Amino acid sequence: MARVLNAFDWQSTEIGTIDQWSSELRANVELMLDARIGMLIAWGPDLRVLYNDDYIEILVEKHPAVWQPAAELFQESWAVVGPLVDQALRTGAAVKAQDLMVPIVRGGILEECYFTFSFSPIRDRNGELTGLLSTEVETTEQVLGVRRERILNRLASPFTTDDPPVEVLRRSSEVLGGSEIPFHLLFERSGETLDLIASSGAIFEPSDGAWLTAPQPSSPLQPRSLDQLPGVRLEPEIRDTCREAVVVELGQGARGDGRGQAGTLVLGLHDGQPWGEAYESFIRRAGDLIGGQYDALRLRHLLVAKAEDRYLRLFQNALDGILVGDLGQEIVEVNPAACRI
Repeated sequence: MARVLNAFDWQSTEIGTIDQWSSELRANVELMLDARIGMLIAWGPDLRVLYNDDYIEILVEKHPAVWQPAAELFQESWAVVGPLVDQALRTGAAVKAQDLMVPIVRGGILEECYFTFSFSPIRDRNGELTGLLSTEVETTEQVLGVRRERILNRLASPFTTDDPPVEVLRRSSEVLGGSEIPFHLLFERSGETLDLIASSGAIFEPSDGAWLTAPQPSSPLQPRSLDQLPGVRLEPEIRDTCREAVVVELGQGARGDGRGQAGTLVLGLHDGQPWGEAYESFIRRAGDLIGGQYDALRLRHLLVAKAEDRYLRLFQNALDGILVGDLGQEIVEVNPAACRI
């Protein structure tokens, strides 16, 4: 950024060449350029921006943006940031915000970003406000991580052994129905067919269903556009926030053919949260928890059924007479040998 600033045509600006800058501006720019944290200076009545190397990671494709008015450079987020800037200029006191949601256009998409930052007033030798020095740390990954971890913790809550396996899908749907996930569809596998058990934010009109098969467990999840999901119809309030979804098998590996024993989960991806390793990990863990809980209950019910069948055969075929009584001292079961006796 030092090279960018040196190469900029300052002669055409109202502050003139670098050697004509005020001592306050020069001192703050030198401080900013030496810092190893995202810093930005908004200078003059139009709050024109200067920034350092670490701030490029925040601007991404907006760089270079030297000497652009802040309100124009951050027009998509000025409704959030502007009032804080006005407060700092009006009161002359530093303003701080922690984990504030600031929408920023990156890669042509309005992303849901979070920042912890401060605006500190810069004064000239007469005590007049001439600009602001902003220090910013992006906390998007941490904020989204905490929110997603809460969802995973709720998905991991234990079920009673009396619950049927399908109850896992119904309760998981209640957890997934929050704002973090635009829409979802939960299908239970019955033989070779999939039955829709629960959904939120979308309806499913039966189609050939071929797209409901997800990649093998070791393969990366691939976001799919909604036109690749025939039969899925989003609710009106969801359409502007979601353009892609992923398909996840539940109970993966139980069948050996790449299809989940439990069923299939279709999750909508939030437009404001770019696809990446953290997003994929969250969705894989959600699928693993749902499928694992389902498989555990299913196995439990199978084992109980086998135990009951084994007990019934022993009870019925025993040569000794067996009588079972309850706490009220009433006989509730007898085997054939007892009847003969």
